[in-house]
Amino acid sequence: MLHLVKMEALSCVPTMRVPYERLLTGRVAVHGTERRVPLHLFPGEQLAAQLEVESMELLNEEVKIPPELVSLLERDRDLERFARALAFDVLISSRDRDTGKLVWAYLPPHEHGEPGKVHFGTTALEACRNFCNPTGDLRQAREAVLRELAEKHKTLSDQEYGELLRSKARGRIVPDGDNTEPALRDGFDRCLRMLLQRHTNNY
Repeated sequence: MLHLVKMEALSCVPTMRVPYERLLTGRVAVHGTERRVPLHLFPGEQLAAQLEVESMELLNEEVKIPPELVSLLERDRDLERFARALAFDVLISSRDRDTGKLVWAYLPPHEHGEPGKVHFGTTALEACRNFCNPTGDLRQAREAVLRELAEKHKTLSDQEYGELLRSKARGRIVPDGDNTEPALRDGFDRCLRMLLQRHTNNY
């Protein structure tokens, strides 16, 4: 008799699979779960899902984060710092004299006695990866960027700091001329701006 009960229970699995799959992946709206974040295994996936859910509140538009950016979201704190470095123009894009292409670099204030211009990458995405996981001379440059961000924060009241970053987050911080593939560039720009908006909630 017990084996008949097991067989009957197993026969229900195909019927239950689709509703449960829709619930766990966010493909159906269930009363009370409208702002539910779908089930994900990795922190980067979880943050990507949260940002997509919050995108209307943060940017007043629905955003779908490109899958290529999910691994970067594993380093969410570094990514938010990178966004602030762009917002404060601590990391800047400029034309390379030889190639004419945009490059992303850190130009230290002269009074700090730091080394000259340090290139982080030829695209915003490459610069971000190098910022989040620096090697060689980029480690020192990254520390200099973080010090400068801290100093800029000190010169502003919390209200001024929050208002400045909110104003930056309303417009592009990754320029159209960046060499990243357009759809990925736009998704990256929106992702950085959402992280900025989230950061300003503390101020």
